[in-house]
Amino acid sequence: MTNDDVVRFLEAIANTLEIKGERPYRIRAYREAARQVDALEEDVAALAAERRLTTIPRVGASLAARMQELIDTGKSSFLSDLQRDTPATLLDLLELPGFGPRRVAAVHRELGVTTLNELAEAAAAGRLRGLRAIGPRLEQSIMRGVEVVKERRRRMPLLFARPLAEVLRAELAAALPGRPIAVVGSVRRMAERVGDIDLLVGAPDAATVLDAFAALSDITALDERGATTAVGATRNGTSCHVVVASPSSWGAALVATTGSHAHLRRLLALPRAAGWHLDGDIIVDERGQPVAAPTEAAFYRLLGLPEIPPVLREDRGEIEAALSGTLPDLISIADIHGDLHVHSRWSDGRHSIAAMARAAQQRGLSYMVLADHSRSSVIAGGLSVAEVAAQREEIAAVNAELDGFRVLAGIELDIKPDGSLDYDDELLATFDFVTASVHSGFGQRAERITDRVLAAIRSPHVDAIGHPTGRLLSRREPLALDMDAVIEAAAETGTALEINANPDRLDLNDEYARQAAEAGAPLAINTDAHALEHLAFLEYGIATAQRGWVRPQDVLNTRLPEALLL
Repeated sequence: MTNDDVVRFLEAIANTLEIKGERPYRIRAYREAARQVDALEEDVAALAAERRLTTIPRVGASLAARMQELIDTGKSSFLSDLQRDTPATLLDLLELPGFGPRRVAAVHRELGVTTLNELAEAAAAGRLRGLRAIGPRLEQSIMRGVEVVKERRRRMPLLFARPLAEVLRAELAAALPGRPIAVVGSVRRMAERVGDIDLLVGAPDAATVLDAFAALSDITALDERGATTAVGATRNGTSCHVVVASPSSWGAALVATTGSHAHLRRLLALPRAAGWHLDGDIIVDERGQPVAAPTEAAFYRLLGLPEIPPVLREDRGEIEAALSGTLPDLISIADIHGDLHVHSRWSDGRHSIAAMARAAQQRGLSYMVLADHSRSSVIAGGLSVAEVAAQREEIAAVNAELDGFRVLAGIELDIKPDGSLDYDDELLATFDFVTASVHSGFGQRAERITDRVLAAIRSPHVDAIGHPTGRLLSRREPLALDMDAVIEAAAETGTALEINANPDRLDLNDEYARQAAEAGAPLAINTDAHALEHLAFLEYGIATAQRGWVRPQDVLNTRLPEALLL
């Protein structure tokens, strides 16, 4: 049970209470508790083990008891009781843009709506227009939003899929000691969304493997079972697919189970693959025998190709590049010297400047740019002009204590709805690095939002555009930006476009990252860390860049600080 799990639990209670129309002070108590847990530097499960939950600010004995039950058992009798007359499915409606608890309560009370499908049906029938502040445009937006949420549910974010896949792989490995087991499919390709979990096992006896898979603690049902494959459902409803291959064809099986369908079709259309085809999840030759290749490199050599990295196996020109010897020298995490977008307690971060700097240094970086929010981001604790000056003093003090690491003075600057920037030119000129971001006015027309971003790109004081499309994979669609114009302007001015490594953003995505790199627009791969553990997000940003064919020379923060500040 992580801190984030407890935060979601407390927010679920607060949202349910608000939907039920409970007293505001009760709702505020749970929202404040969620905020306090989110800001904790300690592991909330460790506090629970020591029965110290009441040491969390604003958490009293009653609230602590409810958190304790959740952490001890994974369940909450209190939340279950709340949801007896308030369907849990109402919380799904909160994922829609513009739907807060009061609006959810209204559609439930007035129309009896309890699910996303019922809401979409009500919108299609024009039944929502009788409710306050809901007109035809919002009805159309609701119908589109429901489809977006349903698609999101079908494909989980990589952030959740990877740990689940590793848990399944590790448990299966414990049951099958000595057998090679790999996570394959879209998780191995580091796709931003994943439909199911795929595992490959090398073993001569498929039945033993499939028995072990069916017995995994997280597999609640076996939906299919064949001679060498099985499909099971996990406790959270995710589908998991296991394939068994012989050791002699392990490399060929890795290729078959990792690449996209389009990549595999293109491979098998090559002249040297004449007669080869997919038999289920195994590549077989013209005699129907599994193609013998103990490694992936050996398999690709059979086709006259160098090994193609898993992240590129999407049929986006990688096979043609392999044939012509022009596969890119992809960026790696070792190429990154600094993180240009890190937050601290000065705005909405959980930890101090010093703590973030030490953690970044321990991860092998040589510098970071402190990029707390500017003053218009009130909800995020944006810095006033006076606070900017005070923060500079703390940065200087931290730098005086650090050896071999440097904190640079930056800011995440709001691009305001009218297109102006949050600080004047005189103040902006004093920062080492300025990242400008859109945090408001998301519903503006495409031309207006594009003009705002273009104005920031053309400012002589803006060094980068943060999370350029503004999307959140779990709840917000990208801004209506003209990305061709944005990329062109970034290339002309040398303004970097960020690949925000937060797994809920991955913004720019891989396709825009490739387009930007090919256009000559500099990129920056940053964590946007708001806590120590968020610094680990860098690997997701690197994977996104690799999927976009990005090379080290395309990325600004592969430079040392001296070169960055030139």
